[in-house]
Amino acid sequence: MSAFDLEAYLTERRALVDAALARLLPSEDTPPPTVHRAMRYSVMAGGKRLRPILVIAGAEAVVAAPAVVMPTACALELIHTYSLIHDDLPAMDDDDYVGGQGDHARDARVHSHPQDGCAPPRVALGGRAPGRR
Repeated sequence: MSAFDLEAYLTERRALVDAALARLLPSEDTPPPTVHRAMRYSVMAGGKRLRPILVIAGAEAVVAAPAVVMPTACALELIHTYSLIHDDLPAMDDDDYVGGQGDHARDARVHSHPQDGCAPPRVALGGRAPGRR
């Protein structure tokens, strides 16, 4: 019986997930570029990818190839990334740094422009900023 190398397994599966995510996401120059740059920045920022790796491990436990569940694994990672961004929204958290890196929601507010399709909510909805008349 050979020893299971968990570190190698995680590294290999993480690479599979990263490659699949890179293929699934629109390129940064696809209109609207601001939105797609932000998407790629958030999703491809790295991480352990444990959630999608657990999906793959489950499939492998029943003798299915990782490719069979890769769409589900990627969807789970995208939902997780969304939840991190949602948590960074100003109403949830006003910290400028998360894990030592710049807060994506803060960066999006600073760099968003209506013509890029990434307007701040008050512009997109035609309203006023909260607390202003």
